Amino acid sequence: MHKAYQYWLGHLPAFSNKKIQALINYFGSAYHVYCSSEAEYRKVKGLQEKDIRFINQHKINWNVDKEFEKIKNSGVNYITIEDSAYPERLKRLVNPPYALFVKGQLPFDHIPAVAVIGSRICSEYGKKAAREFSSRLALRGIQIISGMARGIDGISQKSAIDAGGMTFAVLGSGVDICYPKENILLYENILNKNGGIISQFPLGTVPKPCYFPVRNEIISGLADMILVIEAKEKSGSLITADLALEQGKEVFAVPGRVTDALSVGCNRLLKQGAGVALSAEDILEELGFFKEHIMDMSKKANISLESKENMVSLIHISEPTR
Repeated sequence: MHKAYQYWLGHLPAFSNKKIQALINYFGSAYHVYCSSEAEYRKVKGLQEKDIRFINQHKINWNVDKEFEKIKNSGVNYITIEDSAYPERLKRLVNPPYALFVKGQLPFDHIPAVAVIGSRICSEYGKKAAREFSSRLALRGIQIISGMARGIDGISQKSAIDAGGMTFAVLGSGVDICYPKENILLYENILNKNGGIISQFPLGTVPKPCYFPVRNEIISGLADMILVIEAKEKSGSLITADLALEQGKEVFAVPGRVTDALSVGCNRLLKQGAGVALSAEDILEELGFFKEHIMDMSKKANISLESKENMVSLIHISEPTR
């Protein structure tokens, strides 16, 4: 059961995606990583002695069959980069996450996706912009990616749902933990409306500040384009925008008043060459899709949704394609 060993590998303590990928590249599979010796581990470029100790201790502490049974019974899908359901957009990253925990669906690879992000503490102007952009994009079949945070993120995702669109939340915690708690209704509605809750972190992981940069990289990685609506001078949204630029993604920003602290980040992005977002049509035009084309793609996504649900539900109990 190679999937159980993939689950073991994805839980190596403090192992980066880069190190996990180095192990896969050398040994060929998670199963062969598990079955190898210390002498073989030392041949892997980039592994240190402390890493080898971690691997050996992890073998001792981890009951492969018992732990995998837990995830199978949890209703959460565990999808690795070796699985066909793994998002194509994430595969293009320099160091893509080895595995994702998913409740509900993953974004469709063939449907445009825009990450809509911004300040947790936002103005009425920002709230109105978030509703306007997200609802209009969702109406045209664009998938909305965000972090389900207070403020712009949550408002954008709620607006996408209200418009009948699909939205996907990437968390800095386990997918079984709703953060912030006040967004529990949004959390449930995302799942009930054919969206998904996604995380790189194992079940039960509580949110910590150090987890959010990882979460932000996945947000930008899952999107074709980033839209920033209100951001202070030092903001997590600006970090996400920088990550998006490193990934080769286009970044758009909604301009704000020069006297408003909440607009400093967006205005600075615009000064540095980000696209000016005055309406949803600016985003649609940059994506290069006609409205009719996008709506047609959205209908196709709905038609294929049932088959995708069946496929994803089987991912965690079937062997990966070789």
